Amino acid sequence: MYLFFDTETGGLTPDFSLLTVSAILTDRHFDIIRVHDFDPGMYVKVKHANYNVHPRAMEVNKIDLSDNDTNGFSVQETAELFTLFIKEALTVTGQRRLVPAGHNVPFDVKFLQHYLLPEEKWGNYFTNPALDTCASARLFAAANRFQGGCNLDNLRKVFNIETGVSHNAENDNLASIALAKKFVSLV
Repeated sequence: MYLFFDTETGGLTPDFSLLTVSAILTDRHFDIIRVHDFDPGMYVKVKHANYNVHPRAMEVNKIDLSDNDTNGFSVQETAELFTLFIKEALTVTGQRRLVPAGHNVPFDVKFLQHYLLPEEKWGNYFTNPALDTCASARLFAAANRFQGGCNLDNLRKVFNIETGVSHNAENDNLASIALAKKFVSLV
């Protein structure tokens, strides 16, 4: 079973703030599995006492930090929700560990391990390696199965994936799941 996740952040390294997190459980065919009442999965806005954001990141993700302050959860609360979601996903699937999945997984893992689930605990819940739709896109592009790189916006266009506005963690996560399904059809 796969746990797809995506984050939106205040910059490119974990010293910048984690702003939103999406986690969605799928089966081996990339069909979404509901975990309790989460639909389609967990989506959390993260609030910080002091945000560390780069102007370029905020221009891209268009996150309104006042909305995070009003509707978000603290880092500690988000960490607890994320861990609870993972544990419930393991219970629902009967798995011992989940395959981490998403688009450009190493980027998101850095933030998740820094803010929500430390690296020393990561292996208790997740396998290695991960399923990375960005790496898969590079492989299929190299095999001339489509034209272009692994940019998610480009891949949405190439494969006609409509999941809402880009640079929203939940929408991008849903796009990654749809992309994984498209890649299966290319095999």
